[in-house]
Amino acid sequence: MSDPNDPNDADRAEIEAPETDRFEEGDEAPPRGVRSMALVRWGLLAAMVLAAALSVYSYAAPLLGQTPAGAASRARYRCPMHPQIVSDQPGDCPICHMSLEAIPADQLAGSQGAAPSTSASASSPAATSLPAAHAHDHPHAGPAVAPDAGAPELWTCPMDPDVKSSTPGSCPKCKMDLVTAASLAHGAMAAPTDVAPVTLSLDRVQAIGVRTALVLRSPAGEALRVVAMVEAPETGRAEVHTRAPGFLEQVRVNQTGVKVKAGEVLAAIYSPEVFQAEQELLTMSGWSKSTPGAGKPPIDQARKRLELLGVGGPTIDRIAAGGAPARTIGLVSPISGYVVKKSVVLGSFVTPELALYEIADLAHVYVVASVYPSQVAGIRIGDVGVFHTPSLEGSRFEMKVDLVYPEHDLATHTTRVRFQVKNDDLALRPGQYGTIELRGASTDVVTVPLDAVVDTGRSQYVFVVDGDRYVPTPVLLGEQVGERFVVKGGVMAGQRVVSGATFLIDAESRLGASLAGGR
Repeated sequence: MSDPNDPNDADRAEIEAPETDRFEEGDEAPPRGVRSMALVRWGLLAAMVLAAALSVYSYAAPLLGQTPAGAASRARYRCPMHPQIVSDQPGDCPICHMSLEAIPADQLAGSQGAAPSTSASASSPAATSLPAAHAHDHPHAGPAVAPDAGAPELWTCPMDPDVKSSTPGSCPKCKMDLVTAASLAHGAMAAPTDVAPVTLSLDRVQAIGVRTALVLRSPAGEALRVVAMVEAPETGRAEVHTRAPGFLEQVRVNQTGVKVKAGEVLAAIYSPEVFQAEQELLTMSGWSKSTPGAGKPPIDQARKRLELLGVGGPTIDRIAAGGAPARTIGLVSPISGYVVKKSVVLGSFVTPELALYEIADLAHVYVVASVYPSQVAGIRIGDVGVFHTPSLEGSRFEMKVDLVYPEHDLATHTTRVRFQVKNDDLALRPGQYGTIELRGASTDVVTVPLDAVVDTGRSQYVFVVDGDRYVPTPVLLGEQVGERFVVKGGVMAGQRVVSGATFLIDAESRLGASLAGGR
């Protein structure tokens, strides 16, 4: 029998007792509420996916030219540049960021009556309801019909050709100057079709370095400076040739740059052909003397032959009177001037095709300027220019335009303009270069900087600044005056245009137009 006070008995009893309170291994039952939390989580995920899909569709539908169902019946506003963008509340266009305009009541009633077809008609390229609305809003707008021969001249907007007016003014939509319909029909100011207005924030404008400049009204008589060079006149040049082959036995003018007079002997030549013609002349003269009663000697043909060989009349008379042929014949200068080229030396054998001397009369010289096509349009015969050359500091030579050459130099892409000036003191020499300041008429013209114009080959336009918007505006360019272009239409004096980072603005504009539909 065990003792209750014995500790060994107590330990033994604990060991032999059954293990009824121990944790059994195996699958554990899930806590309460796990299944409900899983359902809630999947429901939230589905709601987020649906919301994202609806958000993407609502943003992409206007870009794709689609109108959400029911929007046509609620539409009260639309974008003037993109008629497919409609909204029931005022705001900005998501494409060009222009302020949405209210739809006219008559068009609104028509669109509500034909709601199912609103989306298709808005996305159609042929939709012209917006320009027609502006035409009705314009106080001077007329019907959009082709003018006949007896109708008054119509004015239209380069950006919206459907805006018509019988008097000049500005477009009610884009505020551009109206141009004549005839000039627009002939492509004088073709509106750019692959660009769109650009809206930039101030920080982005500063980041890309956009600069602007004013459209100025300035006198067209601003000096045009072009490079020019002095040339010898074409009418004051002469070459010295011999008419029979021979040998140079004397060279009296043996260097270039020497001034000679007309008739001065430059060299003496011995020619067997000329010597034989002289002997024939003397033979004819002696035959008449040895034959009494023969009459006048037949020497005319012999004299004519010597004249055709280049022997002068006084020399022929001297040979006939002396009774002996001359060994050498002198070569004389045909004009007065300066020897600019010499091709022979003493003892040379010369032939008729060789130019022995070249002589230039520099009493008058040409100053020829190379002018770009955009500059030559404003140059007229008789315009006065002032020539400056670094070799003659402080000297001024006034001259007038006497010829605009008809051909265009393909190598330099310039046109030559010629001036003529007196040069009695030989101050100007062929080969000198300098600049010509040419001043045209003193009328006032509108000008823009050269860097402001974007020329694609098919259209020419500038970006007009309108607050934080940069609107591509077609222009009709004239001649170049200094560092500016004359503008004959499209912009007015006082407007501000982009003159720096124009390429970046144009790239942004083309990207926006491409995203809007890629016309």
